[in-house]
Amino acid sequence: MRLIPAIFGILLAFAPSVAAQVAAIPGSGCADGTSAGAPIVPVGQPQVGNLTFALSHQCQASSTAAFFLWGSCGASPLVDWNLGDSCFGSWASTPATCGNVIGSSLFLLDGTLTDGSGSVAWAFPIPGIPELVAFTLATPFCYQFICVELGVANPCRGVSQGLLVQITP
Repeated sequence: MRLIPAIFGILLAFAPSVAAQVAAIPGSGCADGTSAGAPIVPVGQPQVGNLTFALSHQCQASSTAAFFLWGSCGASPLVDWNLGDSCFGSWASTPATCGNVIGSSLFLLDGTLTDGSGSVAWAFPIPGIPELVAFTLATPFCYQFICVELGVANPCRGVSQGLLVQITP
C-alpha cells in the first residue's frame, strides 16, 4: 500500500519516538530483478543541532559510487524513475516499477565513492536552527541514493528505497 508522503510528515510531527522521526516509503526504489530498493539507514537522530547526523546506504557490491538526491516529497502514487538503458539495459530482470519519491524540487548533492563493498554514507549535519522543525513539517523532504558502477556502458546498479526525515527539536 502506498501512503501519501504529506501524511507521513503530519504523523511524524506528533510522534515522540526516534524511529518515528524517519519513515521508509514503501514501493520506492529498485534493483536488478526487484521493485524494492534497499533501505537508507539514518545514523543518529535528526535533531536540531546534531552536526553528526548522516544517512547511510548499502549499494550493490559492484557499485563504485553513489549520487545522493533529496527534495520535496512527491505525491502518491509514486512516479517511476525514467532510467532507461542506463539501468535496465544491463539488468538480467527489469523490475515492474522503480518508484521515485522526490517531487518537483530536486537537489543533487554530488556523488561520492563507495567503500569498496558498496557501502556509502552522506553526512547531513543539522544546524542549531529551531525553525527547521516547522520547515520540514510544512515541506517534507525525501531522500534517495542512486548507485552506479563507474567506467561501464550501463552504470546504474540500483535506486534506494525512499526515506522521509522529520527534524525534531
